[in-house]
Amino acid sequence: MTRRVRVGIMSAVLLGAASRPAWAQDTVDRLLGRTVVSVRVEVEGRPASLPAIDALIQTHKDAPLRADELRSSIAQLYSAGHYDDISIVGHEVSGGVELVYRLVPRHEIDQIDFRGADLGLDRDALKRGLMDQFNGVPPRARMETARIAVIHLLNDEGFGAPTVTVEAQPTHHPDRATMIFTITAGPRARVHGVSVEGASPFSKATIIKRTGTALGSPYRPVALASALDAIQDDLRTREYYEATATFVPTPVGEGRDVDLVLKVDAGPIVTVRAEGDSLPAGKIEDYAPIKQQKSDDEDVLGDASRRIEAALKQDGYWHARAPFRKDSSNGRTVITFTVSRGPRFLLNSLTPAGNVQFDAAAIALVLGLPLQAPFDEAKLDAGVATLKRQYISQGFADVQIPPPVVREVAGSVTATSGLVDVQITIVEGPQKHVAKVDVAQLPAEARFIESDLAGVLRVHQDDTFVESKVLADRVALLLLCQNRGYERCVVDPTVEFSGDKRLATVTYDLAKGPQTIVGQIAIVGNHRISESTIRNHITLRTGTPLGPSEIDSTRQSLGTLQQFRRVKIERAPHPSGETLADLIVTVEEMPATTVTFGGGVQEDRRLINGQDKIEFSPRGLFQIGRRNLFGKNRSVNLFSSLALHRSDTGSGFGFSEYHVTGTFADPGVLGWKADALVGVTFEQAIRTDFNFLRKGVNAQIFRRTAAGLNISGSYSLDTTKLFDTNIPSSEQLLIDRVFPQVRLSTFSTTVVRDSRKNPVAPEGGSLLSVGGSLAARVMGSQVGFAKTFFEALGFHTLSARHHIVLAGAARLGLAWGFLRDVPVVDSNGQPVIGPDGQPLTQQIDDLPASERFFAGGATTVRGFLQDRLGVPSIVTSDGLSNGGNGLIILNGEVRMPVWKSVGVVGFVDTGNVFAKANQLDLAELRTSIGFGIRFKSPVGPLRFDYGFKLGTVLPTDHRRAEFHFSLGEAF
Repeated sequence: MTRRVRVGIMSAVLLGAASRPAWAQDTVDRLLGRTVVSVRVEVEGRPASLPAIDALIQTHKDAPLRADELRSSIAQLYSAGHYDDISIVGHEVSGGVELVYRLVPRHEIDQIDFRGADLGLDRDALKRGLMDQFNGVPPRARMETARIAVIHLLNDEGFGAPTVTVEAQPTHHPDRATMIFTITAGPRARVHGVSVEGASPFSKATIIKRTGTALGSPYRPVALASALDAIQDDLRTREYYEATATFVPTPVGEGRDVDLVLKVDAGPIVTVRAEGDSLPAGKIEDYAPIKQQKSDDEDVLGDASRRIEAALKQDGYWHARAPFRKDSSNGRTVITFTVSRGPRFLLNSLTPAGNVQFDAAAIALVLGLPLQAPFDEAKLDAGVATLKRQYISQGFADVQIPPPVVREVAGSVTATSGLVDVQITIVEGPQKHVAKVDVAQLPAEARFIESDLAGVLRVHQDDTFVESKVLADRVALLLLCQNRGYERCVVDPTVEFSGDKRLATVTYDLAKGPQTIVGQIAIVGNHRISESTIRNHITLRTGTPLGPSEIDSTRQSLGTLQQFRRVKIERAPHPSGETLADLIVTVEEMPATTVTFGGGVQEDRRLINGQDKIEFSPRGLFQIGRRNLFGKNRSVNLFSSLALHRSDTGSGFGFSEYHVTGTFADPGVLGWKADALVGVTFEQAIRTDFNFLRKGVNAQIFRRTAAGLNISGSYSLDTTKLFDTNIPSSEQLLIDRVFPQVRLSTFSTTVVRDSRKNPVAPEGGSLLSVGGSLAARVMGSQVGFAKTFFEALGFHTLSARHHIVLAGAARLGLAWGFLRDVPVVDSNGQPVIGPDGQPLTQQIDDLPASERFFAGGATTVRGFLQDRLGVPSIVTSDGLSNGGNGLIILNGEVRMPVWKSVGVVGFVDTGNVFAKANQLDLAELRTSIGFGIRFKSPVGPLRFDYGFKLGTVLPTDHRRAEFHFSLGEAF
């Protein structure tokens, strides 16, 4: 359906109370100027009152009817892109004019359907093929292109003359449509005859079978081409690097069938070798990767020659050569690289001439060419380019450095070695300084003040003159203009030099043109999210200049809602010369309800019947969430997971781990610039020393500051019950025996600064965080404590080309328990009675097990089992840890990809857990080193690590090394 815009002004004349009204077409001019009594909107004949539509209409009740307002209303409704038909009808009524805006929604395509008794292919195959080409559902504007694409899909499957029509059928849900293809595929071509040409190790029968071209088989061109590609690839894997596999179809029987000629030619077997001098390193296949690329193309071989020569020249073989030749005979081709190293040259002297600004030592440092080191001409050229940039940055804009002169030292060259002298001639020219900087602004009444300009200009009076800074200032001034609404601004920098070329006068001619101001802002596309919520996140304001920075800021602000697939900000059409810009913010909402589920197998090392065993347990998760509650950006979410563990007897399932959390989130709670989260949690889980059951509620409020800090505060009230404890009661801490179930009421706060660009696999940036927790009996806790935790992660790319990353982490935990009196209990947990008949008591300041620090395992010190690391005073005779109040963990890793999705790491971990916070001792840190393998999977990095303990292995350590498998990086 084509878009139509119609304006019809109707005059209604009342003939009497009992008479029918008579309608007559009238001109627009007759009703212009009359008072608008009412304005109504009808969408597909039904009355509608939508704020998004009302904001686009410029004719208002009780105001005179004006032609420019009618045109503006039509333009804005049209530009919204949601309506196929727009008409305005005016009725003359008592007191003025009644306007009715009649809109027919555009009905964007959201579904595809295929109809017909003869589709040729199944609906799923057609839909999948079409959506693959369009990366989703084809848009309405490309219906004809989609129709042709369906024809091609059928052609590719052997349907030579299909008939395909397409239409958009509105579904009114609420304004969507289904793209319907009506298909008559017609007869499918079949293989009438087939012959195989060419020489290859495959028999004719094998080729016909692999291509599916037996007589009478369906003719499927795309599948046939793919099968021949696989045959060609197979041949090249067998070192037939010149193999080809093609086909030629010939229609027969009025084009309904085809005769096929399959041309499969293996060509010669190709091998590669090197002769002459030895290669720089490795094998010839490392330089000539014809096996990996499955090709002996001239470009591949030429690159191999250059790689060999470059590697040799880098080591001082200045005249190295490695040409190649091809020798063919008896069905084989041998590619031979003849390596000629020549003498190895060392740098004898480096002599600069004409230099004044930099002395010889400084120039040698910039060039990076030490004397008596192997001479590398490529390194010399790169150093000269760097030296020239250094001169330019110091104001020597006219500096010239001709190619260096390299001479062999007479009498020094033998068959194996030689010396070279390098002479660099530098024509510095005059050093230029900035004498004056001026910004000539037009028009004068809209001049920027000095503070505006000082914030963007990098070129200042008395600075050395650098042309790149002038160009950067042009861009900065242009952006300043555009952000102040001068979208047609022109910045033209000019530079005038004094007679001796030493002083530069820089002038920026700045013609701003008309200023564009933000007019009305209309919001369209929202159905569940209220307009007020969206407007609260729009940083653009009516009456302020329209600039790209504010538009980007609005997009980013709306993006933080995490409720939209797309956000589009457009200007409504406006008359030429109009400086007031009305904006249309179009949003496409994500589904209100999201459901996620999945399953898998997790690997754990558990203590079963006193022995460490590796266990694989089935695991599943289910999550459901609802967004946009009450038209606001509020949401509720339910997350649950379940892991089933085998019983200790080895038959059937025993203990089950589960986690259930329900949360309610309210961004911008109470109008603050902060987000709130309230949750309820139930979980049962396994730890190395014990199992536990926890239930609790928590509330959290967090905010991101302008400085990039994430600040959060929270309160939690939970109860944790310990059971199935593996530590003998005689070695348990008293607090665990007195409070096998403990209630904690805790206030916490955390400050985080995260500059990592990719938290999953960072290659740069850092994360710094500090947090603290406080629990006290006065707040409802059964025990009290104060706890703080510091964490610093850093990532640095050592080689951007090879993506080698150096990663480091440091973690420090400190905790202090508050003294309280508790009854003395025996090994069975029963109170001990004193001589006076009263229970004995003693003071403790330990933390509950759920709050103590533990270390060892895949994310801390990898040479140790999970939660088994600790100083001797907290480790039991069985090698289990009671945990402690002090923690130090230091990690270092080098991460390097090696092939496609596979990478390797080398790591050093050190740390320990201490009984008390005041007992931290660096001399007691325990260290492990190791290596690991990383595999990039769709769900994140799969990690295999093997850590070795350094130093003395204690009896409680059991083993020298430990293996870890997990998902995600260690830190």
